[in-house]
Amino acid sequence: MKLFPLETRLIIEKVEEEVSLIIKPKEAKDVSDVGIVIEIGPDCIKVKPGDKILFSRYSWTALPFVGRDHKYKGKFLMNEGDVLCIIDESEDK
Repeated sequence: MKLFPLETRLIIEKVEEEVSLIIKPKEAKDVSDVGIVIEIGPDCIKVKPGDKILFSRYSWTALPFVGRDHKYKGKFLMNEGDVLCIIDESEDK
């Protein structure tokens, strides 16, 4: 099974880690998450596969997986407009 995100939708995988480059207030930490972009729809212009992003916690939909195909287990579908920022962890300034 292969899923193709439409329009400006993304398939992401959540990352369970703290983001050291972003200092978030306690309230923001409760409503945002970090993830890696896996696939993008044809109309996405701001993010690309492999980008680490900060996004609103309640802006995604869990993807189903069928039978033995666990490729999308733990992956989520969301709209590009719900990305709060792209995280660049390079040492360049």
